[in-house]
Amino acid sequence: MGFVLKMLGFLFPLVMLWYCTDNVEGMNVALRYFLTIDISKNGRTDFRQSVKNIKRALCDPKTKGAKCFLNFKVVGEPKVIVVMNVENSAELERRLSILSSKNSFGYESEPVVDYANFAIKTLGVSNETAILKGNTLKQSAEIIYCEFNINFGDKAAAELLGIWKAEAEAVFSSRKAGNALEIFKTLGERTVHLLTERPASVFDEILFLVPFAQEIPNTLGTTCKVARKF
Repeated sequence: MGFVLKMLGFLFPLVMLWYCTDNVEGMNVALRYFLTIDISKNGRTDFRQSVKNIKRALCDPKTKGAKCFLNFKVVGEPKVIVVMNVENSAELERRLSILSSKNSFGYESEPVVDYANFAIKTLGVSNETAILKGNTLKQSAEIIYCEFNINFGDKAAAELLGIWKAEAEAVFSSRKAGNALEIFKTLGERTVHLLTERPASVFDEILFLVPFAQEIPNTLGTTCKVARKF
């Protein structure tokens, strides 16, 4: 009897592991994804129709399990940016399968973490400062979208995190001051996506004054685009 109980104790974790990995519907690893969709690979010249197909497949409010938090078309490029909230990864796969079945879009999917939680737990930003509730770009027709790739350069890890903390606090302060912006960090990477509704000339000046640009200017990779809501 004792041997049987030991065997059951050994097998139970394996059974649970098998059940959890097989039961994909129950997995909830990431709640938000940052999608970049290349509509030039669809072979269409009608970008409006392509955007409609994306909205129908990914952002249909009548279906449950997923919701588009943000959706923009990059100005001057056949590229669409969609930030999705999903119940689980299986729902995202279903939406992308629907999109791929009727279009030959190329796309990249990045799981993103809650930036406020990251700032609090990893960077040491206070709970009172790190507030990113709501959607400040919900009514924005045109925005600036920037991707930042943060490298260490000659900085030690602790020093870099200190710079990042100052950068994050500046972002939260900007939102509290009434500026419309949303920020997302890619899971497991030092990549940050920032979307904001600011005049291009003003925003360009700000980029040269933020802690990242001041402390690690030669190692910070920055790419900025203008995008319109669809």
